[in-house]
Amino acid sequence: MREQAVLQADSAFYNQLAMGAASRILATLPVIDDGENLERDRVVLSRIERAVLGHALSLFLDQLPSDVLAAMRTEGAATVEAFNHYLDVNGKPHRNRIQAVQAFPLFGARLRTDWQLRRMVDRGQPLTHALAAAHQVQPRTIQCCRTLSTVRAPDERRVDLLNRLDRLPAEYLPKTEQDWTAFLDLAGSLSDLATTLRTDLVPLIKPFAAGWHSGRTLLSHKLGADFSVQPIYEMMHAVYRYGLYPVLKAQKPRMSLLASAGNAPPPSFFPRWFGRYSLPRLTEMAGQWQQGYRRFSMERLGVSDPALAAALSWPGLMDSPVSYSDRGYRIIELTSQQALEHEGRTQKHCVASYAIKCVLGESAIYSVRDRNTGAPISTFEVALTYDVPVLARHHGRENAVPSPELQAFVQRFVDQVLAKLGNQQIRQVRIARRRGSVQIREFLAEPDTGDQPLSARERARLAELVAFAHPSEIRRLSHKGRLSAINGNFFDESDGFAELPRAA
Repeated sequence: MREQAVLQADSAFYNQLAMGAASRILATLPVIDDGENLERDRVVLSRIERAVLGHALSLFLDQLPSDVLAAMRTEGAATVEAFNHYLDVNGKPHRNRIQAVQAFPLFGARLRTDWQLRRMVDRGQPLTHALAAAHQVQPRTIQCCRTLSTVRAPDERRVDLLNRLDRLPAEYLPKTEQDWTAFLDLAGSLSDLATTLRTDLVPLIKPFAAGWHSGRTLLSHKLGADFSVQPIYEMMHAVYRYGLYPVLKAQKPRMSLLASAGNAPPPSFFPRWFGRYSLPRLTEMAGQWQQGYRRFSMERLGVSDPALAAALSWPGLMDSPVSYSDRGYRIIELTSQQALEHEGRTQKHCVASYAIKCVLGESAIYSVRDRNTGAPISTFEVALTYDVPVLARHHGRENAVPSPELQAFVQRFVDQVLAKLGNQQIRQVRIARRRGSVQIREFLAEPDTGDQPLSARERARLAELVAFAHPSEIRRLSHKGRLSAINGNFFDESDGFAELPRAA
């Protein structure tokens, strides 16, 4: 009980308690139903028990000191141990501790559990420099985080967040609530993009010098949609897949590296092709590719009605396109017919045919990407028709079984991220999807052309669509000239392309 969030109404502790109570009630009754009905009865009884427990907890919390409960919510802890921490020896609210967590909400747990910091709090001593020393960052970084709550920066992200803030020049630190929202959404993926392009982070994020919110607004205008880094990755991969890979394959069809890597670009491709560009230019290029591919996809599907084309996308479960990132992986939700089609073609499976399930609100489709290169690794479906999101299927390239590590990563995302969204939020997204799907349900029920192989003419069309993104010295050449000009000078020897013939 000491570590359970017993003072939080939506705690998993009460769900388990309610399910246990339901099971004990059913155990006292004669068994007259089959297994399916028994499970249904257990779910119904557990919901009733959960409602009773929730009401009892609400009545109990009404009797507790409101300022102590507010301090606990600020810290993000709802345990008995945390509650006792904010009471003095006489059972009254401990003013110094409550004021400390209000002044430094992100560090509430550290102020409670670190005995040296706790002693400083009780003595009323300044905390900024002590917290900076404890986290090995500059005092200005601690000051910057004073308005940031634990809810927005959970424990598992705190170390990375503090280190990232500590490395930024002062003008790039978030200053407003809107800046914090944009920074938390984008900073990690922008850092990964800088690593991919082998460039310094600060020059790359120059658009955010005047504020993260204004920078995001500027880039969203250039992209033609809410800005995220993912479209840039997709554009870079498309340039390699449709523009460069066919040339390399024709020039050296038996290269072992090409055979093993498939359509995945070598690491040096990204800095050689795109390292020279600014973030605004990369965003414009991503928008140009998206618009061109959207037209290509709609023509291929035989869709000419703009309203119908617009309906072939749907709202995501979460506000941010990047749903989750950890270690070497990033998870993004695929929220359009074009995204599913491109994923299926890249991974060589039939996920494009799942668009109908997405627009009807039955499923959400996610792609696991390499955090550094953005390359698709696996694809999974989450069913939305149960009380909680359920992982329905998870496949790698050509429907291969993903590694145990990848399966555990995806299951952790479903259990720890999607399960916390709440039934109400998921229900609203499902309603919004179904509302927009009326005119395309019948259309998507037909065989999906997104699964059909590309013709030679279509491959040539895609090569034309990405030609704008080639380096200028390549773009000026004819196709035959590109064939002879693309050589080892564009790649590292470690990528295995040094053996390509040199240009004359």
